Amino acid sequence: MLINLRTITSVFCVLSYLCAFAQEEPDTVLNETLLDDFVVVEQRKLVQSDGATLTYNVSDDPESATSGVLDILRKVPGVTVDAEDNVRVNGKTNFRILVNNREDPMFSGDIKNILKSMPAASIKKIEVISEPGAKYDAEGAGGILNFVLENKNRFSGWTANLGAWLNNRNAGASVSARTQLNKVMIGADISYNSAIFPQPSLSMSSETIDLESADGDITTMNSKSRTNWKFFNPRLNMSWEADSLNLFTLSLSYGDNPYSQKSYGTYRGLIRDNECLWSLSRRMRSDATYRTITAQASYQHSFGRPDNNLVFSYLFFFKNHNSPVTYNLDEQIGRPDTPPVSQNLSEGRNTTHVVQADYSNQFNSKFLFESGAKVNLDNSPTMNESLTGASAGELSPIAGSKMDFSQFRDIYALYASTTANFSKINLKAGLRYEHTYMGMKYRTEGWQNFSSRLNDIVPNAAVSYRFTDASTLRAAYQMRISRPGVNLIDPFTNTLTPGQISYGNPDLKSSKNHNVSVGYSNYDHDVSGELKVEYSYTSNAITDVIFMKDGLRARTYANVGHDSYLQTNLYLSWRISRAVSWSWNASLSYIDLKADSELLKASNHGWQGYVSSNINAMLPNKFSLSAYGGGYTPWIDLQSKGSGGYYYGLSVKRKFLRNDAFELSLSANNILPATRHNQYTQKSPSVIYHSRNEYKGWSVGLGLSWRFGSLKSDVKKTAASVDVEGQAATRR
Repeated sequence: MLINLRTITSVFCVLSYLCAFAQEEPDTVLNETLLDDFVVVEQRKLVQSDGATLTYNVSDDPESATSGVLDILRKVPGVTVDAEDNVRVNGKTNFRILVNNREDPMFSGDIKNILKSMPAASIKKIEVISEPGAKYDAEGAGGILNFVLENKNRFSGWTANLGAWLNNRNAGASVSARTQLNKVMIGADISYNSAIFPQPSLSMSSETIDLESADGDITTMNSKSRTNWKFFNPRLNMSWEADSLNLFTLSLSYGDNPYSQKSYGTYRGLIRDNECLWSLSRRMRSDATYRTITAQASYQHSFGRPDNNLVFSYLFFFKNHNSPVTYNLDEQIGRPDTPPVSQNLSEGRNTTHVVQADYSNQFNSKFLFESGAKVNLDNSPTMNESLTGASAGELSPIAGSKMDFSQFRDIYALYASTTANFSKINLKAGLRYEHTYMGMKYRTEGWQNFSSRLNDIVPNAAVSYRFTDASTLRAAYQMRISRPGVNLIDPFTNTLTPGQISYGNPDLKSSKNHNVSVGYSNYDHDVSGELKVEYSYTSNAITDVIFMKDGLRARTYANVGHDSYLQTNLYLSWRISRAVSWSWNASLSYIDLKADSELLKASNHGWQGYVSSNINAMLPNKFSLSAYGGGYTPWIDLQSKGSGGYYYGLSVKRKFLRNDAFELSLSANNILPATRHNQYTQKSPSVIYHSRNEYKGWSVGLGLSWRFGSLKSDVKKTAASVDVEGQAATRR
């Protein structure tokens, strides 16, 4: 991987020097003309930060017109997207996604496919909130990704943007439109994405070694699978500003996500001399449908002073899912208990109601007080059943296999925070309380209901010193929690995979993560960026535990982890010229993991790191070039170790028509090697589990964007735009 990273770096260097000779526009001479009114034009940089929240201005990124959100996230400091499109925030997978500072339960599903289907043109900015504070929910050790979609500019007329993309993996299109009718702002977005081409197969293999067996029993699995999916998501956003003090908003969205998978797998049981004790081969097909409806409404009343308002909001979310899985046995030796055809049915729905009230009061120029309350009621009735038979037309239910139950999770929260400004010094402190009541209620006889109550008090505090408006030194402490999902506390034993079982632990509690950080940010020069050093500690981390039970590999969960992280994050942006910019995003951390309990005694430690880079160049004749690349070291967990990797990509774009209204792009990603792999190993005193995946990681594609319509400003306002230099200019 080191050679590949050096190669990528060399390519970026060559590109930067070549692009530095790109034609530069001469400095614009501004003629001073006296007008009745004036507008201040501020040319912002793509990245802004106050130490607690980093903002990436997507609407000012020239690549956003024909890019997906996943492509833009590769450029955002603090966010990494690896070769398999897995997203991490501040090096962690435990983060939350908000839309316009509010929950959107749609992102609780397959995040990768949702982000692939979401056009970047529909987003105004992306905020990486590393220090969420008391105002936000306490979950998410990595922080929060907030996608800001709304546009509060007032205008008359209308505008629309049409985008489409086609590559060897999927094809899709999106359209967005905005208009204002009197005092009502209306926005609509529709996106569609589909894996219309035959998807590359995923090859998986695994090996389980029973260390407690005298014969060293080994269970192996080899399979190949193909997936197909679609995603359709229309959204409607409306706002009505009744007067200068009262604002109403309403948003509606619908999601339709059918998903199918086919696989063929072979399972074998061996002993040390590779003598086969049993084997079976079977085909699997899964056809799932997921449909969602989301509605959000809010009312904001301002009291005539900045940052003095009261907001009431309500969210309704409904999801319906149906996911049958069918297995057809082709051959078996030594396992007469496996039926020729078996089927597992799962049907359910999820209903969520969220009511929230937020109050803020800027008492004077120095003190801001914020408080609020929130109720989140979540209920998910589900029905599971297993059937077997000699053929698909002769299936009958297995006695006792039907499970009819309802998962519930109700969260009640209160928070308060205060912010004080004294010249260049800013102080902030807050406290949040969350009570969780969750569990399962069974409608199937023979099963006992269970529930769990969690009480979490979550504090935070920070102090910052502002050298200039763009330069800040900040120190902060915050606690974040990781609440166990209902699936982790469900005691039901899953036996779907031959040779394996898994079940939850009803006694799990929320794990508490304590984080202390010191950071400096400066976005005021040609070379700008930020550096942060942080230490985090979790005393009761939820850890998955594997062991052998009755000859089977068993998996469950427990609060037995003691995790320590020392991490350094660095982001650098270099404005090489008016036409060329180059950014680097890197992180290095040392991890120390321990568990010392009757259930698990283990330890692991080591270094982890990643580096990514992006270069953007504006070329003559309305061409532009964008390239990215990066790599990451193998990751470690308490009992596990995974593989590292690298990725890279290149895109060329050309603008056409008047006002550059039409844009065409060509892209290529991860071309060589054509086949990639990752691996994962988990060890315990009684069992070793190893898995390996092989997949096709390359893609080539075509994208287009067409902006049409006309807008006319009807109020005087501050306008903002961005260029590669990012220098501010004022005009009278």
